[in-house]
Amino acid sequence: MLSVENARSWYPHNDPVHGFDHVLRVYRTAEYLALAEGADLEIVRAAALLHDVDSELGSNFSHQGPAASNRASMHVEGGRAAHHHGAAEFACQVLQADGWPPERVAAVQHCIRAHRFRDPAEQPQTLEAQVLF
Repeated sequence: MLSVENARSWYPHNDPVHGFDHVLRVYRTAEYLALAEGADLEIVRAAALLHDVDSELGSNFSHQGPAASNRASMHVEGGRAAHHHGAAEFACQVLQADGWPPERVAAVQHCIRAHRFRDPAEQPQTLEAQVLF
């Protein structure tokens, strides 16, 4: 099950910019905005926890579920500049292992891909993506 504690292991411990402290700040702010705006809280929470996952650390995560031992290591080409694409793919694996329906997985992935303001390729189209952005 996706949780704050599970997500902690997917982030570097020594990164003051994109480490877990950052994720918690984003999570709390996104949760506050989602409640205020009437967004789907489950989508926003999942996207916030997964939006900056370090795909190399994340590939080694400990997750309860049948697919946990079969996850391949994901290397994001382009490093931080393309991290949102790797994080969206990683989110798909995590959420599918948790039994999320495809349309909700896609909603989380959209939030993650659209959160990076330096990449205009995918703009936030949903309330949930706007909240995370």
